[in-house]
Amino acid sequence: MNVELIIKRVRKIFISKRGFTLIEVIVVCVLFAIIATTAISVLSPMLKAYARANDIAEYNLLLDNVGNTIVSSMMQASDVKNITDNSVIMIVDSSLITYSVVDGILQKNDSIVFPKNFYKGKDVSFVVTPATDAPDFLITVTVSSSSTGASISRSYAVNPPLMDGQ
Repeated sequence: MNVELIIKRVRKIFISKRGFTLIEVIVVCVLFAIIATTAISVLSPMLKAYARANDIAEYNLLLDNVGNTIVSSMMQASDVKNITDNSVIMIVDSSLITYSVVDGILQKNDSIVFPKNFYKGKDVSFVVTPATDAPDFLITVTVSSSSTGASISRSYAVNPPLMDGQ
Protein backbone atom coordinates (compact mmCIF):
# COMPACT_ATOMS: atom_id res chain seq x y z
CA MET A 1 0.00 0.00 0.00
CA ASN A 2 1.11 3.51 -0.67
CA VAL A 3 2.50 5.42 2.34
CA GLU A 4 0.83 8.64 1.24
CA LEU A 5 -2.54 6.91 1.16
CA ILE A 6 -2.08 5.64 4.76
CA ILE A 7 -1.10 9.13 5.97
CA LYS A 8 -4.21 10.61 4.30
CA ARG A 9 -6.48 8.07 6.01
CA VAL A 10 -4.90 8.70 9.41
CA ARG A 11 -5.26 12.47 8.99
CA LYS A 12 -8.88 12.03 7.93
CA ILE A 13 -9.63 10.11 11.12
CA PHE A 14 -7.99 12.68 13.44
CA ILE A 15 -9.13 15.79 11.62
CA SER A 16 -12.74 14.67 11.37
CA LYS A 17 -15.26 17.12 12.81
CA ARG A 18 -17.34 14.29 14.19
CA GLY A 19 -17.62 14.21 18.05
CA PHE A 20 -18.47 11.42 20.46
CA THR A 21 -21.97 10.07 20.73
CA LEU A 22 -23.75 9.89 24.06
CA ILE A 23 -23.51 6.09 24.02
CA GLU A 24 -19.71 6.25 23.61
CA VAL A 25 -19.38 8.67 26.54
CA ILE A 26 -21.59 6.47 28.75
CA VAL A 27 -19.59 3.34 27.84
CA VAL A 28 -16.33 5.11 28.75
CA CYS A 29 -17.81 6.29 32.08
CA VAL A 30 -19.01 2.77 32.93
CA LEU A 31 -15.59 1.31 32.09
CA PHE A 32 -13.89 3.96 34.21
CA ALA A 33 -16.24 3.20 37.14
CA ILE A 34 -15.49 -0.54 36.89
CA ILE A 35 -11.72 0.08 36.80
CA ALA A 36 -11.92 2.54 39.74
CA THR A 37 -14.00 0.14 41.84
CA THR A 38 -11.56 -2.68 41.17
CA ALA A 39 -8.60 -0.48 42.05
CA ILE A 40 -10.19 0.64 45.31
CA SER A 41 -11.08 -2.93 46.32
CA VAL A 42 -7.46 -3.98 45.68
CA LEU A 43 -5.81 -0.97 47.36
CA SER A 44 -8.00 -0.81 50.48
CA PRO A 45 -6.69 -4.02 52.12
CA MET A 46 -3.13 -3.04 51.19
CA LEU A 47 -3.52 0.33 52.92
CA LYS A 48 -4.99 -1.33 56.02
CA ALA A 49 -2.09 -3.81 56.13
CA TYR A 50 0.39 -0.95 55.78
CA ALA A 51 -1.26 0.97 58.64
CA ARG A 52 -1.20 -2.15 60.84
CA ALA A 53 2.47 -2.82 60.07
CA ASN A 54 3.27 0.82 60.81
CA ASP A 55 1.49 0.57 64.20
CA ILE A 56 3.42 -2.58 65.11
CA ALA A 57 6.69 -0.88 64.13
CA GLU A 58 5.83 2.10 66.37
CA TYR A 59 5.02 -0.22 69.30
CA ASN A 60 8.30 -2.12 68.82
CA LEU A 61 10.30 1.10 68.55
CA LEU A 62 8.86 2.33 71.85
CA LEU A 63 9.40 -1.03 73.53
CA ASP A 64 13.01 -1.23 72.38
CA ASN A 65 13.92 2.33 73.31
CA VAL A 66 12.25 2.38 76.73
CA GLY A 67 13.43 -1.13 77.62
CA ASN A 68 17.00 -0.57 76.46
CA THR A 69 17.19 2.77 78.29
CA ILE A 70 16.24 1.20 81.62
CA VAL A 71 18.33 -1.94 81.01
CA SER A 72 21.47 0.01 80.10
CA SER A 73 21.26 2.03 83.33
CA MET A 74 20.52 -1.05 85.40
CA MET A 75 23.53 -2.86 83.91
CA GLN A 76 25.71 -0.10 85.39
CA ALA A 77 23.89 0.01 88.75
CA SER A 78 25.64 -0.90 91.95
CA ASP A 79 22.32 -1.02 93.82
CA VAL A 80 18.61 -1.03 92.98
CA LYS A 81 16.11 0.28 95.52
CA ASN A 82 12.47 1.18 95.93
CA ILE A 83 10.98 -0.86 93.12
CA THR A 84 7.31 -0.11 92.44
CA ASP A 85 5.12 -0.28 89.34
CA ASN A 86 6.34 2.37 86.90
CA SER A 87 9.19 3.46 89.17
CA VAL A 88 12.67 2.23 90.07
CA ILE A 89 15.55 3.90 91.88
CA MET A 90 19.11 2.77 91.22
CA ILE A 91 22.60 3.91 92.09
CA VAL A 92 24.90 4.33 89.10
CA ASP A 93 28.43 5.71 89.58
CA SER A 94 27.47 7.00 93.05
CA SER A 95 24.53 8.93 91.56
CA LEU A 96 20.90 8.30 92.34
CA ILE A 97 18.88 7.64 89.16
CA THR A 98 15.11 7.40 89.22
CA TYR A 99 13.10 6.08 86.30
CA SER A 100 9.37 6.65 86.45
CA VAL A 101 6.37 6.93 84.16
CA VAL A 102 4.21 10.04 84.39
CA ASP A 103 1.15 10.26 82.15
CA GLY A 104 2.47 7.40 80.01
CA ILE A 105 5.84 9.10 79.39
CA LEU A 106 9.18 7.76 80.65
CA GLN A 107 11.11 10.14 82.88
CA LYS A 108 14.62 9.93 84.27
CA ASN A 109 15.19 12.04 87.40
CA ASP A 110 11.98 13.99 86.61
CA SER A 111 13.14 14.87 83.07
CA ILE A 112 11.45 13.47 79.99
CA VAL A 113 13.70 10.88 78.34
CA PHE A 114 12.11 10.98 74.88
CA PRO A 115 10.15 13.93 73.44
CA LYS A 116 6.36 13.69 73.76
CA ASN A 117 5.84 13.42 69.99
CA PHE A 118 7.99 10.25 70.04
CA TYR A 119 5.16 8.39 71.82
CA LYS A 120 2.58 9.17 69.07
CA GLY A 121 -0.38 8.93 71.44
CA LYS A 122 0.75 5.68 73.06
CA ASP A 123 1.34 5.15 76.78
CA VAL A 124 4.32 3.39 78.30
CA SER A 125 4.48 1.50 81.59
CA PHE A 126 7.05 -0.79 83.15
CA VAL A 127 7.46 -3.15 86.06
CA VAL A 128 10.79 -4.19 87.57
CA THR A 129 10.57 -7.50 89.38
CA PRO A 130 13.46 -8.81 91.46
CA ALA A 131 14.16 -12.46 90.80
CA THR A 132 14.19 -14.92 93.67
CA ASP A 133 17.90 -15.44 93.11
CA ALA A 134 18.90 -11.76 93.30
CA PRO A 135 20.57 -9.70 91.88
CA ASP A 136 18.67 -10.70 88.72
CA PHE A 137 15.75 -8.54 87.65
CA LEU A 138 12.97 -8.89 85.12
CA ILE A 139 11.88 -5.66 83.46
CA THR A 140 8.53 -5.82 81.68
CA VAL A 141 7.73 -2.85 79.43
CA THR A 142 4.21 -2.36 78.07
CA VAL A 143 3.11 0.02 75.34
CA SER A 144 -0.61 0.62 75.00
CA SER A 145 -2.93 2.81 73.00
CA SER A 146 -6.11 4.15 74.55
CA SER A 147 -7.55 4.94 71.12
CA THR A 148 -7.25 1.37 69.75
CA GLY A 149 -7.13 -0.55 73.03
CA ALA A 150 -4.12 -2.51 71.79
CA SER A 151 -1.08 -3.20 73.94
CA ILE A 152 2.22 -5.04 73.52
CA SER A 153 4.63 -6.11 76.26
CA ARG A 154 8.24 -7.22 76.22
CA SER A 155 10.37 -8.54 79.06
CA TYR A 156 14.10 -8.06 79.64
CA ALA A 157 16.17 -10.17 82.03
CA VAL A 158 18.93 -8.15 83.67
CA ASN A 159 21.84 -9.26 85.84
CA PRO A 160 23.78 -6.12 86.79
CA PRO A 161 27.46 -7.13 86.92
CA LEU A 162 28.28 -4.56 89.63
CA MET A 163 25.70 -6.15 91.96
CA ASP A 164 27.08 -9.71 91.74
CA GLY A 165 27.82 -11.15 95.13
CA GLN A 166 25.65 -8.71 97.11
